[in-house]
Amino acid sequence: MEQPKIIASREASSMASVWTEYLCLMAGDTKRFKVFTGGYEGLDEASKYYVEETEEYVLPETIDGKIVVGVDIDGVCVIGGELTYYGIDDDVEFDNLDDVELANWLHAQRWSKYLSAIADAIIS
Repeated sequence: MEQPKIIASREASSMASVWTEYLCLMAGDTKRFKVFTGGYEGLDEASKYYVEETEEYVLPETIDGKIVVGVDIDGVCVIGGELTYYGIDDDVEFDNLDDVELANWLHAQRWSKYLSAIADAIIS
C-alpha cells in the first residue's frame, strides 16, 4: 500500500475558502497502518479551463508535471499532484482497528463513521 487510498471525502471551509478533505489510508512508518486527513494542492485557476459553450472544464492531464485530479469543490482551483496530509495532528498510526488512539483520532477529526470503511480497505 504505497500510495494513499482514499476512504472518504468531505467539504471543509474557512471564512475565505471551501475545499475538499480526504480520509486516507496507507502503510504506517512505525505501525502497520496510517490514516490521515489530506488534500491535493491547487495547481492553477480553474477559470482558465472553463468552456462557456459547453459549461464544462476541459482539463489537461498534467500541469507543471503534476497529474491533474480535477476541480476543487469551490470551482476556484484545478487540483492535483500528490495526496498529502496537512500537519502533525492530521494523522494517526495503528496496528489494529480496536486501537484506542485510532478511535480517539477518528472522533476528534470527525471521521468516526468511516471505521468500517477503513476495515474494508485493509481487507481488500
